[in-house]
Amino acid sequence: MHQIGVNTWVWTSPLTDESITHLAAKAAGWGFGVLELPVENVGDWSPAHAARVLGEHGLGATVCLVMPPGRELVAADAATVSSTQDYLRTVVDIAAEVGSPVIAGPAYTSVGRTWRLSPADRASAYAELRDNLAPVVEHARSAGVRVAVEPLNRYETSLLNTVDQTLTALDGLPVDGCGVALDIYHQNIEEQDIAAAVRAARGRIAHVQVCANDRGAPGADHLDWPGFLAALADAEYTGPLCIESFTAENASIATAASIWRPLAASQDALALDGLDFLREVVGKTA
Repeated sequence: MHQIGVNTWVWTSPLTDESITHLAAKAAGWGFGVLELPVENVGDWSPAHAARVLGEHGLGATVCLVMPPGRELVAADAATVSSTQDYLRTVVDIAAEVGSPVIAGPAYTSVGRTWRLSPADRASAYAELRDNLAPVVEHARSAGVRVAVEPLNRYETSLLNTVDQTLTALDGLPVDGCGVALDIYHQNIEEQDIAAAVRAARGRIAHVQVCANDRGAPGADHLDWPGFLAALADAEYTGPLCIESFTAENASIATAASIWRPLAASQDALALDGLDFLREVVGKTA
């Protein structure tokens, strides 16, 4: 059965040592098995502290990479690409220290960056991505970590929107070093058949994030959760399902994630309702 995780973005941004201490105790007390830790900027929080606190509470870890403006692996100058690679390698090191098997996120361009691409432009951009991601993937392999590349919806990127595009872009990169990160929020917008897209990524799914179709609590939505979980089983994914949502209380993260209203009675309720629902639906499909 999948472990259920929760991203600290549900409550706060940026993450700090103090908030890790508080949220780890809260998540473990409720019965979550994994705490998902975003690295918005290196130095926001201490990996050593996080590893210690997670260990005290018996929690696993997953790590999210973050791509604000200025972090680019495609269609950017050499200095920008190099600094982005350095950031991603450091995130890999952080993941290894806290025991995360992945770094997950849109490891290609900054969120919100869009431009029109002809078929030739797209093929060229994917080749550039492979070239620039390859050194990061090799570093990840040496650390026992996978880079989980997340396709985003059309309003947040024009480069990788679907699972099929992501598989094409990663073709040739080692499976043990990189894979696809699925986020059902984005898939609900972009995929004509979510279950078929999941099955198409068989053997290459490295991480899964879940929420309602409006980024609220899983289950408070119109999504076909049994079908999604059955597809994950067919695709041989056995890792955690991590609830990713965002607090509306932090202006910068609310704007970045387009959170214009509360998505649950409280952020605690969002996490708890999602946990209860996922436990039930995972139990029924196990």
